[in-house]
Amino acid sequence: MTEPRLIEIDTRDHGIVVLPEPEWCTGVMHETFQPEPLRGWRRLRARLRRTPAVDYRPRRSEIVHQGPGIDITVDTGDGPQRLMELTLWQDPFPEPTWEQGTDVYINAYMLDDGSADYDVDGLQRLVTGLLEAAGQVRLVARQLADERRRGGR
Repeated sequence: MTEPRLIEIDTRDHGIVVLPEPEWCTGVMHETFQPEPLRGWRRLRARLRRTPAVDYRPRRSEIVHQGPGIDITVDTGDGPQRLMELTLWQDPFPEPTWEQGTDVYINAYMLDDGSADYDVDGLQRLVTGLLEAAGQVRLVARQLADERRRGGR
């Protein structure tokens, strides 16, 4: 088993935090708090005049490991409809009240907007899509179980 890559994140409340990054982590949340790059001195000067100083660094509890999103979709009369997005997730420094603690878990982002009407054929396609979606959820569950067996807690 290869050693996990170590990353450094500068936080507002704990300074530089060094932590291992799981191989499944996309790193997207580590970059969330970075200020956008400025090009050109004039743009920088103008921005400094109109913008108060902002600390873009996260709090330590805001650091998360996030895997790639997996879209769960079904067929509708208007084409594919996203039902949810599943993401492997871990909070390495959770607040005491967070239910999952430091365990790796699945974050399910539910998409509640929209509706679709179905006829008999459409319902058959919906059933097929839901069964395929169930297969995708089952694969994500296996990925989570594998990660926990490897020590992702």
